[in-house]
Amino acid sequence: MCSNSNNNNISNSKLFNVTYLGSKEFWMLAITEQLKLCKQHIYRQKAAREKAKNNNTDFSTIFSTDNWLRDRKFFYLKIKQRLSSVRQPSVLTAYKNKLTFTNEQRDILYGCMLGDLSVRRAATNYSLKYSQSHIHKQYVGHLYDIFYNWCLTPPAPNLRTYVLHGKEYSQLQWQWDSISHPEITKLAESFYISKDPNSNIKTKTVPQYFIRDYITPRSVAYWFMDDGSKSDSTKNEGKGIMFATHGFSYNEVSYMSQELNTKCNWNTFVTKNKGKHVIVTSGRDYESFMELVYPYIHPSMYYKLPSKRK
Repeated sequence: MCSNSNNNNISNSKLFNVTYLGSKEFWMLAITEQLKLCKQHIYRQKAAREKAKNNNTDFSTIFSTDNWLRDRKFFYLKIKQRLSSVRQPSVLTAYKNKLTFTNEQRDILYGCMLGDLSVRRAATNYSLKYSQSHIHKQYVGHLYDIFYNWCLTPPAPNLRTYVLHGKEYSQLQWQWDSISHPEITKLAESFYISKDPNSNIKTKTVPQYFIRDYITPRSVAYWFMDDGSKSDSTKNEGKGIMFATHGFSYNEVSYMSQELNTKCNWNTFVTKNKGKHVIVTSGRDYESFMELVYPYIHPSMYYKLPSKRK
């Protein structure tokens, strides 16, 4: 039976009420430093005045505009130097430091990485990007509800344009993006590799033994909702399932199929669809598939499932 071998002990992650850490101390330090330098400047002025008075010196030679500007420049440089030496974590940085995936999020993340979930490079780490067509708006919202604590903004419409057979098309999609994070970077480095040593372009792949070691029934369900369908889409009589693995190589699809068979005790096989290799489950595995996967299927995706046996 397809079992859960993901043994990560991760506590439930909830949205933290993070305040600006150290902001009060930060500004108190700035004000204190300004007052101290102002006092020093006043003392220097008094001492200079006394010296000028005793020596019958013209005040204008001491408190000239150039001297005043030079002192002010020194004043602001000292303030800037002191403030820059005090490193205050931002709200987002403090939040990221406490953020980790829950077991449920991780299961779904792994399944969606086999499907439509992708990553994008930010300044230092990677972030998640998920988009689906407008007809799957409810499902996109469902995934956002699961990963809400990793996102700064809710799903938004996005008009995607693409060229197919020389003709340009437009499709309305719904998309959400996560914050960048080291945990996502680790995931990205496992799934995206450069297959050409002379190129910096990275291609999505599937790490060997990934299905065996990390995939759970919940993961399979979300993989199916992303890229699965009935294998018999014309007569709607068959009970087989097809996973659209068109973007992976034959070797990758082949060992994914083998690992699914071992993990879930299914009889999947590799066949071609639209000139690419896909994974298909046997109709004999229908009851087992439904028992394992159906509890995690979102209602908006029920239409993808084969009909019940008569």
